Amino acid sequence: MKPGHGAVFVRINQYARDRYNLLVNQARCALSDSLLDMSLAGSAWRVAMKSCAVVGDSDAKDIEISFSCESGALNAASVSVDLEFSAWSPSNYVLMPAAVYAGNRFLSRRIPYSPKLCLVDDIGSDKPMIVTDIPKLNERDGPSRIQERSGSMAVPCVGFQSNQ
Repeated sequence: MKPGHGAVFVRINQYARDRYNLLVNQARCALSDSLLDMSLAGSAWRVAMKSCAVVGDSDAKDIEISFSCESGALNAASVSVDLEFSAWSPSNYVLMPAAVYAGNRFLSRRIPYSPKLCLVDDIGSDKPMIVTDIPKLNERDGPSRIQERSGSMAVPCVGFQSNQ
């Protein structure tokens, strides 16, 4: 990522199952080196990052981040990678295989399963694409955020193309 445009953070989260998985504890650190040690609620973690150039594209990198609990235990927990950008453009293309294409920046409707458009004003070849209420980036100007579980994707990876 270009300096000043993005940062990678790693996070360990702990939830209260008896409180509908309410987030009750977390540790978050910026990942700038290839190895990082973290701890949360008596558990010790090692986070490793491996980065390599993409053959044929000097502007692209493949980045792999792994979490390993080295000691202790942490129940009802998850790990995450947060990508934060200070100079983001809505024209950037975001991809999460089988879950997010072009940031899912489409109009959406809360439609019960099985999803069908019911409003006559939404139906027709001259109408914009409309999707169900799914994780998506803001289709208008303003702050935007998307969160997806790795198991919701065909392949647990994220890709984006910066158009700046």
